[in-house]
Amino acid sequence: MHFSSVLAIPLIALILVGCIRAQQPTRQAVEKIAMLNSGMSKENVSRIMGLPARTEFAGQKEAWHFCRTGEGSDEFAVVIFSEGKVVAAKNYNVSIAQNGGALGDCSKFVRSVLQADKLE
Repeated sequence: MHFSSVLAIPLIALILVGCIRAQQPTRQAVEKIAMLNSGMSKENVSRIMGLPARTEFAGQKEAWHFCRTGEGSDEFAVVIFSEGKVVAAKNYNVSIAQNGGALGDCSKFVRSVLQADKLE
């Protein structure tokens, strides 16, 4: 067996493991949004919710998006900050139909902060 063959097998295995991990869906605890209150700091939010799947900025506002990839729809929680304090926290769902049939990790399908700000 050649030296290059000995190195190739572990390298291929490492690449395959990396591909499998990259395809795992995001599974954040979006239901914890109920624990948040207006006026909370980013530090308090991150202690409760963890790190966001996506962060977005629009003018004076910042939005942290959390999500859980689902079978027919994805669940989202968005926390909107102004001057570093929570001003809104809302849940929403996005179905496969709303994504135009697109599949993939929920972090690809977050709504912009401007749309999230208008959620009922």
